[in-house]
Amino acid sequence: TIALLIIASISVVFLLLYYLQRIRARESTLKSKNIELEKDRLQRQLEFKKKELTTNVMYLLNKNNFIVSLAKKLGQMEVDEDGENRRILGRIISDIEENVEKESWKEFEVRFQEVHGEFYENLTKDFPDLSPNELKLCAFLRLNMTTKDISALTYQSTDSIKVARHRLRKKLGLKTQENLISYLNTL
Repeated sequence: TIALLIIASISVVFLLLYYLQRIRARESTLKSKNIELEKDRLQRQLEFKKKELTTNVMYLLNKNNFIVSLAKKLGQMEVDEDGENRRILGRIISDIEENVEKESWKEFEVRFQEVHGEFYENLTKDFPDLSPNELKLCAFLRLNMTTKDISALTYQSTDSIKVARHRLRKKLGLKTQENLISYLNTL
């Protein structure tokens, strides 16, 4: 009878251990599924932010192009003989261009940081001597923007952007056969 009681006790212990193992396995499976669902949700959120950033950049490009064309039209206006209107128009044009560039960059930078949060941190850690304009250029290139698009956003000529890209390559220590955009995407 004692042997039977011991065998029954051992059987109960093994049975409890078996059920405990099954419960842990189910919990592990549920945790894995929850992690996978959270990963999917974050991936969708990141994709949405990237699309939003791209849309925002295109909006800024269109807005800037409109304002630049407006400034050109103002510059072509007839002025009075004493030139007072010419000076006033010149100040208006420069104010418009300066304001648009500052506001556009602030808005772009906020959205860029939402999507590519660690990019600036990694870039400035590896290359602390980059200027603010070079950091801007890196951000635009990280989005795979063309020289023409960057030119429209920054009010610089395409030749100026090409020179800036060349200088940036030198600062980053890239060889001519290395792709600048691919390199920035690794940061």
